Amino acid sequence: MPIPPPMNVPFGGAQIGPSHQTFCSASFTVARIANAFEKEVGDVFPHFAIEWAFHLGRCTEDEEKLFAFQVLMRFVNQCPQVFLKNEIGISVLCNALGTWWETPDTLLAVSRQLITQFKQAVQQNGGDWENHMGRMDPTLVTSFRQRYKV
Repeated sequence: MPIPPPMNVPFGGAQIGPSHQTFCSASFTVARIANAFEKEVGDVFPHFAIEWAFHLGRCTEDEEKLFAFQVLMRFVNQCPQVFLKNEIGISVLCNALGTWWETPDTLLAVSRQLITQFKQAVQQNGGDWENHMGRMDPTLVTSFRQRYKV
């Protein structure tokens, strides 16, 4: 799974580059824009979908994150090929969903159905689901498998 480059902190401790909070804020802003301009964002969704999912997974659980994930799930349902055709797409999405400490019921229902469909698609096309699970953060795999029954 891609990890953003480490922050460069020169002598004196001034951070250079975007912070974790900046990525979270940007991810939430993307969700608001995507919600308001669904067609326009849908046209460019393949260009940033995986990075968006990655950074959303690193955000603190709150109402903003829930809203952002609901918007993301709507777009993933409309354009699943973005994640299915990318070598790390499924792993990034599963990892992001696995970061929830307590997944809200509304998100869990939608995402569980989506993950089940992804697993079936991988297996029907001769892929190895375990390969995708193996790319996830090892601390999240067990709870993810239990929560999503995969």
